[in-house]
Amino acid sequence: MASFLSLIRQMFNESEQMTLDEIYDKLSKTLKSELDEKTLRHRIRSAIYTLKENNEVLRMKESTYKRT
Repeated sequence: MASFLSLIRQMFNESEQMTLDEIYDKLSKTLKSELDEKTLRHRIRSAIYTLKENNEVLRMKESTYKRT
């Protein structure tokens, strides 16, 4: 299975701007993971933070990110 970082990076390649809720919904449906919702959301936020630190995404407004 691909990492959360690579999955979210791929999602931003397909859609230039996304909200956290959109990402949560898509990944929870895609992964149907053994992770509980709290852990899943934490890993998603962590991956987005890494993308932000690497200047791959920008925070446009609260809970909305755009690919650079």
